[in-house]
Amino acid sequence: MAAADDPLVRGLGSLGRTAFRVRARTATYESDDNWQDKQPHNTAAVNWLIATDPAAERALWHYLCSIDWITTVKSGWRGPDDLLPLFLPDPRAARVTAQADWLWVRILDVVRALEARTYAGEGTLVLEVADGWGSPRSSEAESGGGLAGGRFRLEASATGGSCTPTKRDADLTLDVGALGALWLGDESVARLVALGRVREERAGAARLADALLRTSGRPWCPDMF
Repeated sequence: MAAADDPLVRGLGSLGRTAFRVRARTATYESDDNWQDKQPHNTAAVNWLIATDPAAERALWHYLCSIDWITTVKSGWRGPDDLLPLFLPDPRAARVTAQADWLWVRILDVVRALEARTYAGEGTLVLEVADGWGSPRSSEAESGGGLAGGRFRLEASATGGSCTPTKRDADLTLDVGALGALWLGDESVARLVALGRVREERAGAARLADALLRTSGRPWCPDMF
């Protein structure tokens, strides 16, 4: 059954502003009315497309790419590793027309930040964090300065993480900006070591940090905030 025939779909109009909802997925889009030499050159511009799983997302894109008289679909802002190109018979048919940052992080509390996120592996790291702004939040954290500066011991596992100030020797030294990038899970510690933004104090620490901190999906923000 096509999405347009699905009784769960709720839609308004064929051209103009349209919204529809199907079980486990939702999308809104706008379309124009552009004809040249009696041929349609209409564009569907997607405002929102959210799905709970890849199968639901595939169904939405299949519907949008199958609308009568629509020759171009603009996807709107999508994640950097979005599945859309691979849904197409020819992934090269999808073209990136703009790229921008929509997500920024400035960590203020290292302990709470590292304990709030999840970890895919198990291991222990001591991080020396430098922060050149503000006064230290904790007198227990060794050196580092600033709001987020100090030395912290992270014990990570698949069930969560525990982070405490420590006086142990550091495994990695980095500033708070690099920590924010790593906390999001997208950046490579080894890459930042090569760039001089992270210093490896113990052999193998960068490899362990990558195993703990990197995520299978790249972070992105679907909303303008």
